[in-house]
Amino acid sequence: MRRAFTNEEAAHAAASARKTVEMQPGGRGAPVGWAVCDAAGGGFFARLGFLKGLPIEVWPQRDPATMYVGHRHERGCVVEVNDPDLDAIETLEPRLDLRNHSPTGFEWGYGGSGPAQLALAILCDALNDDERALRHYQDFKRRVIAIIGGPDFAMPAGKIRELIDRYEAGSTEATRL
Repeated sequence: MRRAFTNEEAAHAAASARKTVEMQPGGRGAPVGWAVCDAAGGGFFARLGFLKGLPIEVWPQRDPATMYVGHRHERGCVVEVNDPDLDAIETLEPRLDLRNHSPTGFEWGYGGSGPAQLALAILCDALNDDERALRHYQDFKRRVIAIIGGPDFAMPAGKIRELIDRYEAGSTEATRL
């Protein structure tokens, strides 16, 4: 499961990884699957394998072109994440670990529990910041998810992040993405 880490946590994890590498014979190279990168926007992120026996993963934000695509079927609603950086389409995690509004699944087009779960899941994934997502998902539900019409939708991650930036700047408009 993806978990957003603060920049300080990521820097600490990366520094710990470097120390671990330095302690290896020869002190050169990096363990397989370990990497350190600088994400867009100046945020420091590390994607690490196992460090001191604890799994640590810090992921950069999704590509702005990533699309969240929802389909309503007879058996329920499915939301897929189509990230151009990945080779496959993922199913959006509902993030019941943060709030359990709707254990039966996502919905949209009104302001209920299914739309709340969808708003939270999309924001957690698009922002890669659980605390920020928790602050804004109810507004996002009311202003975006509740006004989706029809059985299908598509939302780009970049537009979602721009919208949350506008919320934080004081905007109150409802928006169709």
